[in-house]
Amino acid sequence: MDQRGGRPRRKRIKAGTIELLCRLKRDIYPNFSLRHFYEHITEKHGVKVSYNWLRLMLQEAGVVQKEPARGKYRRQRERRPMVGMLVHLDASTHEWIAGLPRQDLVVALDDADGRILYARFFPQEGTASTWPTSRTAKSAGHYRPRHPSDSGLFTPSARPKRTGLRHHSGTTATGTQTS
Repeated sequence: MDQRGGRPRRKRIKAGTIELLCRLKRDIYPNFSLRHFYEHITEKHGVKVSYNWLRLMLQEAGVVQKEPARGKYRRQRERRPMVGMLVHLDASTHEWIAGLPRQDLVVALDDADGRILYARFFPQEGTASTWPTSRTAKSAGHYRPRHPSDSGLFTPSARPKRTGLRHHSGTTATGTQTS
């Protein structure tokens, strides 16, 4: 039944088909994966059901187990082994102190142990806040480059994204004409 006032579904699959599918999976094709079983019954037995419906029905009947959840989308990477190998530089804007205007808290922290190397409030994140932060972290001996050209500083905003901001001329930042 469904939400249409107790009337049966129009595309209702017969109980005999459900029993047949359970018996086929349990007795004849027990070693088939669910995907392989689905492909086999649609080709060889002419059963016309969706894969998702088959999966849910076999799980509800207890014929197949529900698959465990996959790992996290973002896997946590290992921290750097030595202090000073990687220094994170980031900022966040908030009303840190009630009654005062919003400020950017710029922080430099070591990847190896998560220690905060430098933190300071700035009116706005930018070059004026990045240079003193990186200079202080380097001069305190917290950062040791492996190569002279290695900056070793990681900033999330290192690669600014082009946006389709409109200029007064009627074109976007990427050069396309707006209407």
